[in-house]
Amino acid sequence: MVLILFLRDLASFVEMVVRFVLVMAIAMLLTGVRYHLNIPAFTLLLLLMYLGTEGIGMMLGGAALLYKRVATLSQFAVMLVFGLAVLPLESLPRWMNLFVDNFPFTKALLLIRQSAIADVPLSTLVANGSIAGLAANTAIFLGLGVLTFVWAERKARDWGTLNQY
Repeated sequence: MVLILFLRDLASFVEMVVRFVLVMAIAMLLTGVRYHLNIPAFTLLLLLMYLGTEGIGMMLGGAALLYKRVATLSQFAVMLVFGLAVLPLESLPRWMNLFVDNFPFTKALLLIRQSAIADVPLSTLVANGSIAGLAANTAIFLGLGVLTFVWAERKARDWGTLNQY
């Protein structure tokens, strides 16, 4: 079940990269702002972000296997992502920054911004440890997601509720 989930999401990732490039191109045309489109850096950063958020999605999927009605929780997660994309992170309270700074999409978006706007090369992001930090964060979230999903699937089978809604 996890393999099917990953293969389906790989197709979604490719679609997301295409959409991202299109949105960036449209934004450049409309605003006149020039982004530095470093395709290898963007692809790596988006992949790491996607895999980290995939872990969060798998945790929510595991909760759905057990408790079935987690729509409100997943809607909250989506609103949180969009809210954090709009809010200036510097204005958040300190306790919230500790929480928000460790989301894979927050880390990746900050690095994408550095690459696209400040034209920081991928080699610099690798050398200063930013990519390693994002990769470690991604591995933690993805690992927790897989473990949670596998555990929840096993629990749902034990309870006999795997195919019930």
